[in-house]
Amino acid sequence: MKERFPSEVEAMLREAGWYPGRSELPVELPNDYSIFPWARKALEEFGGLHVGSSGPGRDLARSNIQFEPDAAEGLAPHVSQTDDGLRLYPLGEIDNGHAHLLIDELGSVYYYFDELEKVGVTLDEALINLLLGMKAG
Repeated sequence: MKERFPSEVEAMLREAGWYPGRSELPVELPNDYSIFPWARKALEEFGGLHVGSSGPGRDLARSNIQFEPDAAEGLAPHVSQTDDGLRLYPLGEIDNGHAHLLIDELGSVYYYFDELEKVGVTLDEALINLLLGMKAG
């Protein structure tokens, strides 16, 4: 059976307090977004965690992730949906608060700095890409 995460990523997640089956919602939710199932599932599993560190990665710089969705309070007027019209929900921040991390209604994950960039078709893929510094796609 294939492991969900590479061992290096799983170690970072466990060090931050994650464990398989984690299901709680220990974070404040932003008032200007409506939560949907993929966002709730992601925050129940990873909410409140601060994972990884910035630095050199495999293809580009690694990013740290802070799963604190209320950090996006006030972001909704600037980014609330994808170009395809899918609603977005903030998961937190990456790179020490330099960009926001968002998930769409189908489970794809993006970061927003100056524009919206997809970092994974799934949350697991996005975590691997961000934490190891790998190009999406």
